[in-house]
Amino acid sequence: MKFPRNTRGPAARRPWCVEGIRASRVKIGQRIKDLSDTADIDNSNSTLAPRNRLQVLGHQRASKKKPLTALDAKSQLLISYMVSGCPHAYVSQITRAAPTEFDPDNRRPLEPGEPMKLEEAADLLRIRRRHARFILSQPIAQKELALQLQALRSGMKAHALMTVGEILSDRGENTAADRKVRLQAAQTIIGDEARGPSVNVNVGVGVNLQPGIVIRLPANIPTTPLENGIEPKSIIETNPLTRDERMLTRAADNEAGDD
Repeated sequence: MKFPRNTRGPAARRPWCVEGIRASRVKIGQRIKDLSDTADIDNSNSTLAPRNRLQVLGHQRASKKKPLTALDAKSQLLISYMVSGCPHAYVSQITRAAPTEFDPDNRRPLEPGEPMKLEEAADLLRIRRRHARFILSQPIAQKELALQLQALRSGMKAHALMTVGEILSDRGENTAADRKVRLQAAQTIIGDEARGPSVNVNVGVGVNLQPGIVIRLPANIPTTPLENGIEPKSIIETNPLTRDERMLTRAADNEAGDD
């Protein structure tokens, strides 16, 4: 024999319990849903809204990279390509501007062993140009660059000396200009030994004049008041005449001239 659904077990004696549990579950579910919707809205706003005024203006956040303490393989190749170039043939995929009269936008591929710019070396090594500039700004990279440049300079000294020797051996047309070039080449090879000790000779032929001494030529010219120690009269009068006194003075001078 079957009994009605709500008339069997403990729930039959407490019908309010089942309805209360169902209502509580509905309220809890609705509350969880509201909280999840609020969290999604907050997350979307936080991702879309800029965090500071620099981002509002379009600036990117400043890099907080730590200074380099060691150079990896790509960083060493970056510096090596800038100094001595890439020895491989695939460097021709990098082009450099070579404008001509008829084609201002002409570009040519790089040759193996040709020194490269920073941007060209970064493009060949698949490094971002900004990161390449950051690498080159580090003290450890500057030190490596200086060492490689010094090695290149030392390696070219022998070739430079051979070039100077070829210029010294080439007589040319044996003109004065050719001999001067050969002499300069010889001085370059010899160095400071060709210059010898420098001697400065000063020969005083003229007469040293001192302030206050007046030379009168010829000797029979009459002496001036300055030579006799008499101070010349000042042109500027300390007590200037009035207008009437000046008119009287001019009239007296004119009468004297007429006489």
